[in-house]
Amino acid sequence: MLAGQPTVTAIAHAFQHSAGADLAERLLGALEAGRDAGGQAGMGGTHLPVRSAALMIKGDDINRDIDLRVDMHDDAVTELRRVYTGYALYIDYYALRARDPGNTPTQDVWTRKNLI
Repeated sequence: MLAGQPTVTAIAHAFQHSAGADLAERLLGALEAGRDAGGQAGMGGTHLPVRSAALMIKGDDINRDIDLRVDMHDDAVTELRRVYTGYALYIDYYALRARDPGNTPTQDVWTRKNLI
């Protein structure tokens, strides 16, 4: 369903040339590059909007896994970037809350201490 080889090449290039960056950023950058290089195409090569996009990263610490998805959106890749940007600010908070809920401050207290 990808528009063609330029889309695949753009995805690979973006991922390979962002080595050293955070994995989530590398994956989002690859999605954005693929979208910008043509994205999806239907029968006969007709451009199709990307209505769904997801970012899933599973690692050694389940408390830091990322599982974000956007469906039925007119610009799903851009929306996924927006959702991730907001979510990323709180990854440490969510991990702390999962590991030690009894000693985790409320989100507003944690935010004032760590984000403001």
